[in-house]
Amino acid sequence: MAEEPGFGIGDWGFEEAALRSALQQVGRLPGCAETKPCIPRVGGHAPGMAPVAPFNAASANPESLPSRAALRRSQARGPVVRRRASSLPNPGARERARGFTLLEVLIALLILSLTLVALIRAAGLQAQALNHHRDSTLAQWVASNVAAELRAQGAPPVGRQQGEMRMGPQRWRWQAETSDTDVERVRRMEITVFAAEGDSLAGSEADPVARLTAFATP
Repeated sequence: MAEEPGFGIGDWGFEEAALRSALQQVGRLPGCAETKPCIPRVGGHAPGMAPVAPFNAASANPESLPSRAALRRSQARGPVVRRRASSLPNPGARERARGFTLLEVLIALLILSLTLVALIRAAGLQAQALNHHRDSTLAQWVASNVAAELRAQGAPPVGRQQGEMRMGPQRWRWQAETSDTDVERVRRMEITVFAAEGDSLAGSEADPVARLTAFATP
């Protein structure tokens, strides 16, 4: 009797390795050794098992069979790779790894420039304060020296005296106003020190660098 027309598993496009893998996932076949599973082949049978008949397409429901296009798509996809939860991509981490945007860089540069300007201004004010303190100290020494010189000359005459003196890196101009007091033979000296003309500290007489009040007796 002639064999009925039909097609075997190989007509579906399955590979023998794919079929063996599927059977191993389901379980080992009965009657086979534990170390080597038996895979039935089309047209033959494994030891201890009934022969596997070829698949008869005439007796099968056409709607239950996968189409050749579906089988090709399943083969083209390749094996399914499962990833661990820790290896899955994290959208938040990807966003954080993108780095800074141009706007963020500009804002950072603006903040940095404002900070540098503030620091430079503070350093400049500190330097000015130190220079003013130094000049005030030098001018005060000039006034003390003038008072000592006037006392050394005896009783200074009533009236105004002026002169120049060098102290430190610049010259100083001083004025001494001598006047009588209510105490007999005691005279009052008002000494004012200015920066000499042509010096960087030179200013008007309304802005003296130092003032000193001293008393002298004949």
